[in-house]
This record gives sequence, structure tokens and C-alpha cells, in this order.
Amino acid sequence: MKEGETTNDLYAFLTTEPNAEVGTIHPKTMPVILTTPDEVEAWMTAPAEQALKLQRPLPGGALRIVAGRPGLAPVARSALSSGPGQFPLCSLTLRSYI
Repeated sequence: MKEGETTNDLYAFLTTEPNAEVGTIHPKTMPVILTTPDEVEAWMTAPAEQALKLQRPLPGGALRIVAGRPGLAPVARSALSSGPGQFPLCSLTLRSYI
């Protein structure tokens, strides 16, 4: 390793096919969203075969778009990225699970 041993904060997220709401913004994927304490517990402790069953889109209607850049078609929004100091291209909110 060029810099020697380092300590780094790393993260990752698991994706799945998009549900109806996310598909209008990003047609390829959406993050997996765990919606109950039981799902979180299963993800953290269950055997992989059981935990990976949680890799699924939320049902249609579980999310709603609450903000977006005006005048952009949903597919155009997915092709843009927001950089440092910019507003996100859209915001989603989770309905009734939390």
C-alpha cells in the first residue's frame, strides 16, 4: 500500500430493481430499504439466504416524490448528478412504515 496502513470510513448500500415511484426518476435501481425492526434484525443476524430475501423493492405507493427540479422530465433528472453545494435532484419520503 502506497500510504501504508490507514483507517478509512467506508460505506456501501445494496440495491434492487426500482419500484414505481423510483423508476420514474432512476429506471435501473433503488436502494434496499428496511422498514421494520424485524427486517433490520434479520438483515444483521439471519443466515445470508434469509437476509437476502430482503433485497426487494418497496411496494408501489410506499414512497412519494416530495421535491424535484422544476421543468425536468423524470428520466432527465436521473441522468444528472448533484455535486457539493448543490441541491439533490429529487427527494423521496417513506410512507407509513416509520
